[in-house]
Amino acid sequence: MKTHNISYLYRLNVILFIFLMTCSCELFDLCSGIDCEFKGKISSEDLITVIKYYQDKYVRKSYGTYAYQCFTSDDYTSFCNDRVTEKIRSELQKSKLLDKLVGEIGKLEESERNQLLNKGLTTYQPTWSELGRISEEGQTIAGQRAQKDIAETIVNLVKSHLF
Repeated sequence: MKTHNISYLYRLNVILFIFLMTCSCELFDLCSGIDCEFKGKISSEDLITVIKYYQDKYVRKSYGTYAYQCFTSDDYTSFCNDRVTEKIRSELQKSKLLDKLVGEIGKLEESERNQLLNKGLTTYQPTWSELGRISEEGQTIAGQRAQKDIAETIVNLVKSHLF
């Protein structure tokens, strides 16, 4: 009799655990990825914030000339080989954020929408040579290239869902 009750309780706990894990994001505010970063009201301007979020996540800040202080061309090669932009696209397609963002951008007038999408494409740091100095305000050429790739990926994904 005790074995039967333990087995029953075990199954009930497993079912409860699966239910809680499935609903945890909504019920307990335990979620992962991009959806957790952008909770609440989404605006069309969040496109720029999403681009910067992924740039910060995948492109190391550059503040010096040594390899450990900046995003190098080797880092960019790894960035490409690891298919980071495909990972970003996949994560966004699975998220609830993309639909909300596309919905908000879709509400804009065509000229405003195009202006925002163009702003998204130009969301990246200037290179150190453009700045005229080595500083965290800028980025290496490889780092800027990775930031541009991320911006293009996200803007193109939004465009494909808009039209």
